Amino acid sequence: MTDDLPVLADALPGAQRACALAVAHLGDDSARPAAVVPALVRLLEAAGGPDVGNAVRAHLERYPAQLPEQLGTDEPRRRVLRAAGGLHRAALDDLARALTGAGLTRQDPARGERAAYAERVLAARHEAVDAVLVALAQEDAPALGAVIGTWAEALSAAP
Repeated sequence: MTDDLPVLADALPGAQRACALAVAHLGDDSARPAAVVPALVRLLEAAGGPDVGNAVRAHLERYPAQLPEQLGTDEPRRRVLRAAGGLHRAALDDLARALTGAGLTRQDPARGERAAYAERVLAARHEAVDAVLVALAQEDAPALGAVIGTWAEALSAAP
């Protein structure tokens, strides 16, 4: 079902490089979505595999890319991680809506089993990406350890 999902230890080096690249582009005075967004896509693809990358690219074909917003005094790295998490969530929501629009729902007796399978796959991909974003957020505050459950909690708890 999710055998193609990268293992956290394998995903982290590529995700770290893509995150650093996005942060560098974001710190550039001439930062544009054309430079930052591809690094966000690479980060998500490293975290969740090629299917996650393809879902994010499909989402970006339908909706214009935007730079990560300045959130208070957040550092560029936090902005990048928040943007990556939001972009991934939006891509998964798009995919879930498309599956529902195609009639793949649990209420349909003929397709209920396939709908349940699709939900499990989407959840596994979300968890894989979430684990990488948590690990990247914890790099700034490794003492947070196992107390942190999601990337959002990791970002809000980091000093």
